[in-house]
Amino acid sequence: MRNDGITLVELAVVISIIAILIIAVGFTFQGWQGKYEVESTVKQIYFDLMNARARGMDRKLAYFVDFPNATSYRVIEDTNNNAINDGAPGDTILPTFPKNVSFALNWTSQAGTLITNLDIVFDQRGLLWYYDTTLPAPVTWAPLVGTISLTYPSTVSPDYDCVSLGPSIINMGKMTGTVCNAK
Repeated sequence: MRNDGITLVELAVVISIIAILIIAVGFTFQGWQGKYEVESTVKQIYFDLMNARARGMDRKLAYFVDFPNATSYRVIEDTNNNAINDGAPGDTILPTFPKNVSFALNWTSQAGTLITNLDIVFDQRGLLWYYDTTLPAPVTWAPLVGTISLTYPSTVSPDYDCVSLGPSIINMGKMTGTVCNAK
């Protein structure tokens, strides 16, 4: 006797296997998508910081990176060349800014300054400085040493989630506790 068809049990087994594979791929895709979003945000911040540095050295102007709130940042050209991000005529926010991010930006510095009270300054030599915008004038620049990191769901495991900043160094890395381990 020849059996040319499939049984209901065989069909149920094949459908069950396909369903399990679809569910597994779905969970993997969600994790990959979150990882990609965190990493692309960090890479965009890194690129914008490096671009501000290069523009400052090329145009012989100071460039400011400030954080209007915990989920956005912008780059400002000091066209009036007074070395202060004062919003005066001549300080120009670059056309593609402000940039909003999906995650909260965190700032860790030696001075303990909050990210929303901070202006990062690239001088004409490409060196990084900062000043606390809550302090009264005159503005005092200090060498910048700190980390910009992101707050994201614990189910996401990106390779990069922070940008480490020093007076002459900008690196991407992975947060380990409160330290950005640059790669």
